[in-house]
This record gives sequence, structure tokens and C-alpha cells, in this order.
Amino acid sequence: MSSPVSDESSSLFSTESLLEDYIGWVMSCFITILCMFLIFFPVSSLFKFCKSSRSSQPTNRNDNDQKDEELEHTTHSHAGFTSVVRSFLIRSVLSCVIFFVALPWAFDTFSNQIYTQPDTLKNTVAMTIHQNIPFIADLHADTLMWKHRGGFLTTEKGHVSLSKMQRGNQALQVFAAVNSIPHTLNMKTNVNSTDILPFLMASQLYDYSAWFSPFQRARAYSKLLHDYQSESKGLFTIIKNKKILEEFVSKRAHNKNLVSGLYSIEGATVLEHQLENVQKLYDMGVRMFGLNHFGDNQVSGSLHGLTKYGLSDFGKQVVRKLSDLKVIIDLAHASEKAMSEVLDMLERGEISTTVMISHTGLKGICNTTRNLSDDFAKRIAKHGGVIGIAFFKYTTCGHGFESVARSIKYLKNLLGGNSVENIALGSDWDGTIKAFGASDHLVHLTDALISQNFTETEISQIMGGNVLKMLRRSLPDY
Repeated sequence: MSSPVSDESSSLFSTESLLEDYIGWVMSCFITILCMFLIFFPVSSLFKFCKSSRSSQPTNRNDNDQKDEELEHTTHSHAGFTSVVRSFLIRSVLSCVIFFVALPWAFDTFSNQIYTQPDTLKNTVAMTIHQNIPFIADLHADTLMWKHRGGFLTTEKGHVSLSKMQRGNQALQVFAAVNSIPHTLNMKTNVNSTDILPFLMASQLYDYSAWFSPFQRARAYSKLLHDYQSESKGLFTIIKNKKILEEFVSKRAHNKNLVSGLYSIEGATVLEHQLENVQKLYDMGVRMFGLNHFGDNQVSGSLHGLTKYGLSDFGKQVVRKLSDLKVIIDLAHASEKAMSEVLDMLERGEISTTVMISHTGLKGICNTTRNLSDDFAKRIAKHGGVIGIAFFKYTTCGHGFESVARSIKYLKNLLGGNSVENIALGSDWDGTIKAFGASDHLVHLTDALISQNFTETEISQIMGGNVLKMLRRSLPDY
């Protein structure tokens, strides 16, 4: 099925795509240069002192003059040393403030923005319909990357928090562990030899082990998520199996302030070439696993990688192990060759777990590198996988939730037009995007779906019912 990209999207990508493609690269370069400056800024005062000391050495004169000059030099040296120590300490404090406070705040604030929301709803019934949806779910957020906010339970910063989920009637959020981001970050081609996350991990005071190890980052994120659960006084639940899921759904029917999370991985770099780490990640609570992020890895090629290859032999072992553990496989960011090979394994009966895409757009309505082709969308849906539509303009070629609703309408028609059971939400919240709205703005998406003539039942399915059905089918029993 073909549908040309709209005139709006054509103009959108004539100039703005360049900024979208390379904003990550610009930000990562800025962080690198800033961190180098913060290291050399205090040290430069020591170099200045050494240079000053050499230039003020006493010269050869008669004894009395030389003694006077040596006394003056000693006094000058003491005063200079005191000045240098003071300068070094002041510069060190300033550098620490910039690195540990300003750096994560600035990167988060300028990267994770939100479009201004409409003052009113177009459809008067939108709020009522939205509040009556029993289970709203989103398949992807990078919220765990922003520890500096002070905690998911109390913050109002960013796209996702406990209070925002409660206001938006959101029942479940999938929290992804981002384990590497290349310095050359862009949507088209990235090398995977560099990583800006050590700067962010260090500046947010994560344990040193997590600074340079993707696997230890996943452990740190898991601890953070479990801390949220233990500190929430029962308001936040981590979903790990069908039993916990059903208990949560039952309780939430009587208390809509209850919210839940599911732990996911974004990028097999986290495995660090060790197959046994799949089991260790499962033990940490991982129930969804994305093979790729913005670079090729030891498991498979990325949609944004250098070579975009398929599954490696190690990758096939990983996929089989994930299936054995009933971990849902997420093909977001995977190369088309890798997607095809995973689906081939599913069709041959080599694996039996659910295969889906957590956050994407559709090439048929928005022809960008980031998005999913019509053929792959059909193939994933054929095997019962859901497709999460993301909330930023590079995936929808538009502005606002209206463009998300148009993409959802396109996907419904593409998959046959009679059912929406393979359609879900995959915002990519807190993933360094300018989002169409935060979790407390989801009523505007409900409003946009009403305007696209979706029924109340279809809206309930799209907003989370399909994800609930998938989890009931896919999660381990206990």
C-alpha cells in the first residue's frame, strides 16, 4: 500500500532534517569539549604559577642586592602560591558545579522538550472517553537516563513521572536501559567506537562501575527502578510476570493512582559479548530486549549503523536464549536485514517469543531513515506483534498528536482496515526528542483519534489494550 508523504512533510525535511539528523552529534561534541575544558580550567592555574615562578628567578648581583632579591622572590613565591591554591580551588569548585549540576540539567532541558499543548479539546467527549480507558500503556521511554531529576516519584521534570502518569491515566510505562550513545549520533550512519554516556553517568553520580560498562549501567538502571518501587508505598509496581500483571490490573480497577513499569534493554551492547549476561539481565527484571540502538553491535546491525548487517552467529544464540526466557524481542532500530532474519527464525519455529517494535514511524506516510517499511509492518503484525508509533516529527512528518493519529490511521488501513489489534503507543519519551506531549497530555491523543473517526473500543485498544493483551500472552507465568 502506498501513500505519498504529504506536502507538509516535504517542506519539513528540506531544512529541519539536517538539524534533526545532527543535533545529537552537536550535543555530544559540546559535552566532550566542555568536559575537556572543565579538566584543564583548574589545572591551567598551576601552569600559570610555574611559568611565573621561572620568570621571576633572582639574577646574579652583589651579595646585599642578591639577598634582598631572594627575600623579595620568596615573599612573591609564597603570595603567588597562595593565590594559585585559591585560584585552583575556586576553579575546581566551579568546574564541579558545571559538571555535576549544569551539564546534566542543560543536556536534559535542551534535549527533552515538549510542544505547546492546545488550550481546548476539539471533541467534548474526549476527556470522558480518555478517563474511561482501563489500561493506557506506552512502549518506550528513556527516563532512567536522567537520574539528576531527583527521582521518578517526585519530579515534574521531563516527559514521564509518577504524577504525570497519574494525571494522564497511564497505567504502564516501558522503561528502557540506554547503554551506549555514539559521539556521531545521527539518524543515518553511526560508528559504534565512541560513547558519550560515561560523561552523563559520571555527572549524575552513578557508581563508577557503570561509567564505562554497558552491562553495569543496566544493573544501575535496574537498581534505580527497584528503588522507585520500594519507595513508592505501593503506587508503583514493576511488571515481571503474568501473576504480578493480573494483580496490578485488578488493584488499578479500584485505584487509578496506581502505575506500573516494565524494564527493557535498548541495544545488545549491554551483553558485552557474554551470552550468560542474558540470564543475568532477566534476573534484574528485563522482560523486553531491543537488539539495537544507534550503532551496529556484536548481535546485529543497526538501522543507523555503518554496515547495517544482519544477525551474527552470536546474535542467533542471543535471540534463542531470549525466546527460551520468554523475553519479548524489540526490533526498533534494528537493520532491515536483522529484522528479516529474526522474523525468519520465528517463521521456521526456531523461536516462539513475541517479536514487536516499541517505537517507530511508517515509511508509507513519512519516508525517513528512522521508519518502518510497509512490508515489515505487515510481517510483524502477521505474527501478532504490536507496532508502537512514536511522538516526534522525524517519525510522523508532522507536528502534534494529530500526526500520530494520522500515522495510526495509515497503519490501520495498511493492515486491513478491520482491526487495530497490532497498533500501540511508543512515544520515545525522554529520549532527547521534542515530544508532541508528555504523559499527562495523552488526552490530546485520544482527542486526535476521535477526530480520525476511531471508535471508543478502538481507542481503548490502541492506547493500551493491545499491549495488555500482548503481555498477558508473552510474559512468564511467575
